[in-house]
Amino acid sequence: MDWEKIMQQVQEHGPRRVVVDEHCHAVNPYSARREYEISWEIVLIREDGWTLGAPMHLSHLAFALWTNKWRSYMVDGDDRIFAIDTWSDRERHFEMAQERKWQQ
Repeated sequence: MDWEKIMQQVQEHGPRRVVVDEHCHAVNPYSARREYEISWEIVLIREDGWTLGAPMHLSHLAFALWTNKWRSYMVDGDDRIFAIDTWSDRERHFEMAQERKWQQ
Protein backbone atom coordinates (compact mmCIF):
# COMPACT_ATOMS: atom_id res chain seq x y z
CA MET A 1 0.00 0.00 0.00
CA ASP A 2 1.28 3.47 -0.89
CA TRP A 3 0.94 5.24 2.47
CA GLU A 4 2.45 8.46 1.17
CA LYS A 5 -0.09 8.64 -1.66
CA ILE A 6 -2.98 8.00 0.74
CA MET A 7 -1.72 10.69 3.12
CA GLN A 8 -1.39 13.18 0.27
CA GLN A 9 -4.91 12.43 -0.99
CA VAL A 10 -6.37 12.92 2.50
CA GLN A 11 -4.46 16.17 3.00
CA GLU A 12 -5.59 17.54 -0.36
CA HIS A 13 -9.15 16.21 -0.61
CA GLY A 14 -10.08 14.77 2.77
CA PRO A 15 -11.09 11.19 3.46
CA ARG A 16 -13.51 9.35 1.16
CA ARG A 17 -16.31 9.65 3.73
CA VAL A 18 -16.85 11.36 7.10
CA VAL A 19 -19.03 9.99 9.89
CA VAL A 20 -21.43 12.78 10.87
CA ASP A 21 -23.64 11.31 13.59
CA GLU A 22 -23.97 8.61 16.23
CA HIS A 23 -25.80 6.38 13.71
CA CYS A 24 -22.61 6.23 11.61
CA HIS A 25 -24.17 8.12 8.72
CA ALA A 26 -21.21 9.02 6.50
CA VAL A 27 -21.03 11.57 3.69
CA ASN A 28 -18.32 13.08 1.51
CA PRO A 29 -16.07 15.65 3.21
CA TYR A 30 -17.66 18.59 1.38
CA SER A 31 -21.16 17.67 2.56
CA ALA A 32 -19.89 16.98 6.07
CA ARG A 33 -18.61 20.54 6.33
CA ARG A 34 -21.34 22.32 4.42
CA GLU A 35 -24.48 20.45 5.50
CA TYR A 36 -23.49 19.13 8.93
CA GLU A 37 -20.75 21.60 9.94
CA ILE A 38 -18.50 18.68 10.83
CA SER A 39 -14.82 18.32 10.08
CA TRP A 40 -12.78 15.19 10.45
CA GLU A 41 -10.24 15.11 13.25
CA ILE A 42 -9.17 11.54 12.66
CA VAL A 43 -8.99 9.39 9.52
CA LEU A 44 -8.97 5.62 9.57
CA ILE A 45 -7.25 3.79 6.71
CA ARG A 46 -8.66 0.41 5.77
CA GLU A 47 -6.56 -2.48 4.44
CA ASP A 48 -7.70 -1.69 0.87
CA GLY A 49 -6.70 2.00 1.16
CA TRP A 50 -10.24 3.35 1.63
CA THR A 51 -10.46 6.16 4.21
CA LEU A 52 -13.09 7.17 6.75
CA GLY A 53 -12.91 10.39 8.74
CA ALA A 54 -14.69 11.34 11.93
CA PRO A 55 -14.67 14.01 14.59
CA MET A 56 -12.90 12.71 17.68
CA HIS A 57 -16.13 12.18 19.65
CA LEU A 58 -17.40 9.79 16.93
CA SER A 59 -14.09 8.04 16.25
CA HIS A 60 -14.97 4.97 18.33
CA LEU A 61 -18.10 4.46 16.20
CA ALA A 62 -16.14 4.82 12.96
CA PHE A 63 -13.61 2.29 14.23
CA ALA A 64 -16.36 -0.20 15.09
CA LEU A 65 -17.60 -0.30 11.48
CA TRP A 66 -14.66 -2.40 10.24
CA THR A 67 -12.77 -3.28 13.40
CA ASN A 68 -10.64 -6.00 11.79
CA LYS A 69 -10.03 -4.13 8.52
CA TRP A 70 -8.35 -0.92 9.74
CA ARG A 71 -4.57 -0.85 9.33
CA SER A 72 -3.66 2.69 10.36
CA TYR A 73 -4.97 6.15 11.11
CA MET A 74 -4.07 9.84 10.83
CA VAL A 75 -4.99 12.76 13.07
CA ASP A 76 -5.68 16.29 11.89
CA GLY A 77 -2.60 18.47 12.15
CA ASP A 78 -0.06 15.64 12.10
CA ASP A 79 1.94 14.48 9.10
CA ARG A 80 2.34 10.95 10.38
CA ILE A 81 0.39 7.75 9.87
CA PHE A 82 -0.02 5.73 13.04
CA ALA A 83 -0.27 1.95 13.24
CA ILE A 84 -3.72 0.75 14.29
CA ASP A 85 -2.24 -0.96 17.35
CA THR A 86 -1.78 2.55 18.83
CA TRP A 87 -5.52 3.33 18.44
CA SER A 88 -5.96 3.75 22.20
CA ASP A 89 -3.48 6.69 22.00
CA ARG A 90 -5.48 8.57 19.33
CA GLU A 91 -6.73 11.32 21.64
CA ARG A 92 -3.21 12.00 22.92
CA HIS A 93 -1.87 12.11 19.34
CA PHE A 94 -4.65 14.53 18.41
CA GLU A 95 -4.00 16.81 21.41
CA MET A 96 -0.27 16.92 20.62
CA ALA A 97 -0.98 17.78 16.97
CA GLN A 98 -3.34 20.57 18.01
CA GLU A 99 -0.72 22.00 20.38
CA ARG A 100 1.84 22.03 17.55
CA LYS A 101 -0.64 23.82 15.26
CA TRP A 102 -1.20 26.55 17.84
CA GLN A 103 2.55 27.00 18.40
CA GLN A 104 3.19 27.66 14.71
